[in-house]
Amino acid sequence: MIKKVNLLLEGNYVLPDSSLEYGQIRVVDGMIKEIGKDLGTADVVFPEHFKIYPGFIDIHVHAREYALPPDHSDEDVKQWEQVLEKEDYISVCAAAVNGGVVAFADMPNNPFPPDSPVYYSTKARVAAESCSIDHVIYALLTPKSEPFGDIPYKGYTHDISRKGIRAIFRRFASESYMPLLVWHCENANIISKHPDRPAEAEERDVEMILDLSAKHKIPVHIAHVSSAKSLESITSAKLSGVAVTCETTPTYLYFSRQNINSFKNRKIIRMKPPLRTEYDRQRMLDGLVTGDIDCLATDHAPHTLKDKRAGAFGIPLLDHYTNFVGWLMQNGVPRKRILETCCEFPGEFIGGYTGGRFGKIKVGYAGSFTVVEKRSVEEVMHEPLKLETKCGWSPFEGVVLGDKYVLCAAETIVRGMRMKMYQESI
Repeated sequence: MIKKVNLLLEGNYVLPDSSLEYGQIRVVDGMIKEIGKDLGTADVVFPEHFKIYPGFIDIHVHAREYALPPDHSDEDVKQWEQVLEKEDYISVCAAAVNGGVVAFADMPNNPFPPDSPVYYSTKARVAAESCSIDHVIYALLTPKSEPFGDIPYKGYTHDISRKGIRAIFRRFASESYMPLLVWHCENANIISKHPDRPAEAEERDVEMILDLSAKHKIPVHIAHVSSAKSLESITSAKLSGVAVTCETTPTYLYFSRQNINSFKNRKIIRMKPPLRTEYDRQRMLDGLVTGDIDCLATDHAPHTLKDKRAGAFGIPLLDHYTNFVGWLMQNGVPRKRILETCCEFPGEFIGGYTGGRFGKIKVGYAGSFTVVEKRSVEEVMHEPLKLETKCGWSPFEGVVLGDKYVLCAAETIVRGMRMKMYQESI
């Protein structure tokens, strides 16, 4: 349950134009009511070296928890319990807060997926009862999917035939509210012949989705772009008027096939799409700087070490969101682009489905903030990793995310609630 409280905070905050201002922010019932200099005695005054950002938002998270159907079997219960050993809504919110994330969007690939109004509303109710931060739930696209609400829909092209994907676009094109279709793009025929999932698998299906978006005038979002060629296709489509946006993840910005052997957990840093070349990695980083990439998302996939050793795809990343923002800033991504990719774009996404306004320190927006602190590399490298994800491991073990400093989430404030203090009190 999300609490909406009153708070008057004071410190250096980041304005929408990326400039810094020292002053006070008053939050009333979870929303920013006033911004100024002398609003009263602050409830909390942050040291001058702290910076108050609009809360970071992650629109690609696998929270794992779902709702069992009424007619579930004992085997269904056993599977559900095994899933909750990896993550649930309480632990995913704790990991988000630890990483400075104030809101997230949860992916739908569950054993009982939210692919119909009944299953969707049931899962959304479970999330609402357990989540302490703002969230949105994706519906799963299947070959028989019909639109059932103004909600985000997620599809996996390798799980649906070409004919089925074309039929989805035709059915959704008839809706007046223009539903957003989010796609994991990998070609089933290519990966069946090439289990290493080459870049061509992603590139071919990105082009297919772009063509269908252009034909049916339906907005699409391409998840976790990893290939330079995919990104070129997306940027070209944007220039031609296609309603497409895209994201990439820390995975494809930091790791590559050329550098992976230097990392402690290299044998289990395995995901889909897989790691690409150093050229692709650099193109993803350049895309964040230039604006070709719209959003930073984690694709947080909290598999246990046992799962990973058995070959599971995906890695946990939520706990490191703010750390990674610091790494990006030290690798050429300016503060303005951090605001756009980590706050404003995902804030508009979350707000579009919740009716709120997120992603800016501005009157009328949610009183949710990520308060960051620069810490020395020497200090951080001798500290154990503090993880809140249930799966309990990190791809960044033995790694310091920064050469000059490490950016840490000193406070995560959600709707006026100082979340780290709140979680410690319950």
